[in-house]
Amino acid sequence: MKIACYARKSNDKENDSIVNQFSIMENYIAKQTDLSGKEIIRFSDDGFSGINTNRDDFQELLSRIRSREIDCIVVKDLSRLGRNYLDVIKLTDSIFPFMGIRVISISDGYDSKYKSDSEIDLPLAFKAILNEFYVTELSDKQKKSYAHRIRNGALYGKLSFGYFYGEKSNEGRHNRAVLIDEKKAEIVREMFALCLCGKSTLDITRTLNEREISSPGGKQWGISTVSRMLKNTDYIGVKRFFTKVKDLKTKRRTPAKENDVFVNDSAIPPIIDVETFEKVQLLKCQ
Repeated sequence: MKIACYARKSNDKENDSIVNQFSIMENYIAKQTDLSGKEIIRFSDDGFSGINTNRDDFQELLSRIRSREIDCIVVKDLSRLGRNYLDVIKLTDSIFPFMGIRVISISDGYDSKYKSDSEIDLPLAFKAILNEFYVTELSDKQKKSYAHRIRNGALYGKLSFGYFYGEKSNEGRHNRAVLIDEKKAEIVREMFALCLCGKSTLDITRTLNEREISSPGGKQWGISTVSRMLKNTDYIGVKRFFTKVKDLKTKRRTPAKENDVFVNDSAIPPIIDVETFEKVQLLKCQ
């Protein structure tokens, strides 16, 4: 018999370390007469959210299961496998039983060896639902905290081409001043000027590439990049936050409702004047 011990830790703030999880699992196995002395294979993912199933060692574990190399899976608790209710129940009630895999979740007091094929494990299902609710609730709290800080002047994330962060302020790293990179700002101003002169996004893209000017990504310019920059309100000093909504399960981002978007019209210094920007929006440089 080969036993797979799987451990997962999402971030540095989580107290349940990988080492501690393995210690609990191996101590448990040593006390079980039908498991003690059997070969143990360790799998662990450090820094991965349970809502994400695309974890390196988790996928390796599933691969080894498909190859019939694993007979039993031991986890400290159910949430280590995942925090998505449907994913976890699919594994414990469908895939693993079909593959003849025994599943043990120590903290949940769950051992599939003592569960009949027709039995629905309600406590296990309920725990999976709670785990999924935990992730959703945590995400909502983080969003609210994030929104509160932004409304009080904090800035997050990567800045648009033409800007850079100044030194950290005494009020915290998210309250740094945003400064203009004049060399890059001149490129932005030229793009808007070319558009006003009747040049299309294709013409502007070709001009930038012919002059071997590096794009925001450090490679050649693309039409879509030029188009996005000509529509970017950052360049008139208007920063828009929460423009996209991320689905925790699918990871897809969709446009947010306009009343959920927060606009700060003094977050960053302008590179383009409002009149020029509005004229370009009318032209669209097609």
